[in-house]
Amino acid sequence: MSLVEVLVAMTILSIGVLGFVGSFSYISKAIRVSRAGTLATNLAQEKIENLKNEPYYKLALTTVTTASPNFFPVIYYDNLNYGLETIRIGGITFERGVLVSMAQVADGSITSVGYNYPDTGMKMLTVYVMWQQGTNWKYVSLENVYENPVVDPLTAQVSGTVKDGGGTGIAGALVRIVENADWSDTTGAGGTYGFSAQPGTYALRASSAGYYDTLVTEVSLSSTNIETLNFTLTEIATGTITGRAWSNPNLLIAGFALSTTTIIADGATLEVEFIQLFNPTTYAINIGNDVDGSSTKIKYWRETTGSGSDNGDMLVGGGYDNYVASYVPAGRYYLIANTSFFWLNDRYIHADGHYPGKKMKLTDGGSIELLRVADDYTWDVVGWRDLAGTQQKWEGTQISNPTSSGGKPAQCSLDGMGAGWSYMRISSPASVNDGYAPAYDSGDNEADFLSTAEACQVVSPMPLFGVRNTSDAAPTIIAGVPMFDAYVTADDLMGPATNALRTPVSEGILGTTVTLTSEVAYFSLAGVSTGTWNVVIASGAYSATISEVEIVQNVSTGIPNGVTEPSWALENYAEVNLTTQSVNGYVAGTIRDISGAPISGIKILAGGESKTTGVNGRYFVSVGTGSLYLTANPNNLDTRFVESVENAVVETGELTTVNFTLTEGGVISGFVSSDGTSILPNVQVAATKSGAQ
Repeated sequence: MSLVEVLVAMTILSIGVLGFVGSFSYISKAIRVSRAGTLATNLAQEKIENLKNEPYYKLALTTVTTASPNFFPVIYYDNLNYGLETIRIGGITFERGVLVSMAQVADGSITSVGYNYPDTGMKMLTVYVMWQQGTNWKYVSLENVYENPVVDPLTAQVSGTVKDGGGTGIAGALVRIVENADWSDTTGAGGTYGFSAQPGTYALRASSAGYYDTLVTEVSLSSTNIETLNFTLTEIATGTITGRAWSNPNLLIAGFALSTTTIIADGATLEVEFIQLFNPTTYAINIGNDVDGSSTKIKYWRETTGSGSDNGDMLVGGGYDNYVASYVPAGRYYLIANTSFFWLNDRYIHADGHYPGKKMKLTDGGSIELLRVADDYTWDVVGWRDLAGTQQKWEGTQISNPTSSGGKPAQCSLDGMGAGWSYMRISSPASVNDGYAPAYDSGDNEADFLSTAEACQVVSPMPLFGVRNTSDAAPTIIAGVPMFDAYVTADDLMGPATNALRTPVSEGILGTTVTLTSEVAYFSLAGVSTGTWNVVIASGAYSATISEVEIVQNVSTGIPNGVTEPSWALENYAEVNLTTQSVNGYVAGTIRDISGAPISGIKILAGGESKTTGVNGRYFVSVGTGSLYLTANPNNLDTRFVESVENAVVETGELTTVNFTLTEGGVISGFVSSDGTSILPNVQVAATKSGAQ
């Protein structure tokens, strides 16, 4: 082969090789483009599957979009909920974005709708995978519909009316499905309502303030017809609870005599003076000098003029007294005298404690005082006046000395107290009868004591003043200290609370023709719904609960009575004795909506206690004392309203009123994540509107 032929052959071969090399470059480029598209499609499919593996409700809808600057028309993705991912694979860098919207079926086609569109039970998932090829940007997009697997469309309907017993429509009544409070409606002016729900069998409740709730069960709702359900609500009937509130917190001076000439132990006669105590509490009380200072001592005080030798003499607790009994049993008497044994009222009686000599002076004003040994705190004091009114201590108004006016003999105008005179504490404003405990203590000596002086007696005929000691039977207690302003409420959660008011009463004394005017703590709790309830009466450190209180429509019921627990101490006496030592306080109030209408069925948490409002939106709860938080509708349990929290300071035995106004609200639910998949716990989420949280 000649040289020319060789050169020609090499040229042809070079041209062929160069052509092959050029075609290989184009083939390689086409392979890379196809491979990038395949990878992008796989990445999009992977993201779709990852999204659909999440629970439906956890997929956050796109509310804010970000535009990619590399494409026209513009491609939008969600950079808030999901973020733009950068993925490098096969030597190619991809960017992956997600868009989630609501979807609906219209005219046989599935289309996207805005995030604020009602939940249709379907979400449109769109995934974009973008990459740069040379100087150009490419993308692949995939769309898929994610249907909520647990939602059923609200294709069933129920409607009807809510009326009272007379057939008048009740406006503002709430009708709701018990199993799902979101399915509800409020009646209009004519009492009509209507709403949609999922097909099924439910219980429906209708409620309105001032009416008993009505519940209808086994209501079947279907998508084939509109169910009609009418309600008739019964107006709540009410009655009234009445009574008087007392407490018996401490030892009392029940009676005394400064001079009674009688026979003593050795048959001789002696000018006897005595003081009778009564313990109306539920516990024993020590008398005299004890080690811990918790007992009671007794002093006698003369008038401020004259000899001071008798002023402040210690009758019991002075170190020279003698005790047969060192304490006063609960509900019993205790007798103190200047002799250990004497004859009175047709019997010999032993003194429980005695002291030597004559201490209390006739024809002078004076006072007897019960004091706590530890700190000289005064438990009780009674003072009687002379003509000059110069005794030292008393409660309210001192006992006045009888005068010769009104046809009484001249001896009744003595200066101070005469021989043979004695005074006794009355049992109640209606009784000085010796069969009942001398426990009435209004804080006024003149009102609390009556004289039994034979010639100058105030009451005629006067019941016998039976002097008693610790061995005598316990009498029935029918009164005590009037508990003015005591808080009274019933657990029907219908009627409001009230207070025991200072009330003057004029009542005939049992066994006499005399009428006394005294003060009692009278309460009248109106608007209590018919039924059987518990009633709480509380004041300061003392309280009482009367259960089994039966309320009859338009009837006033006194408590306690023959069917309550506890029952009355004396038949036909509606007298409540606050004997329970209070350790708690009370919180009560009303929960209303923003229109002022009361809301029933709202749960309230207070101091670890849980209660639910009644038909008038009212609640009442006994709680521990101190500062505490109250939460109405905790965790938005009733989804129609927003939870509300208030702080209160509660004192022992006192009522604190805390009212709530709940704003209307809905439910926002979702999850917090850093990567769109993993849930982050304990992250605070706040909703704001117009800058306000």
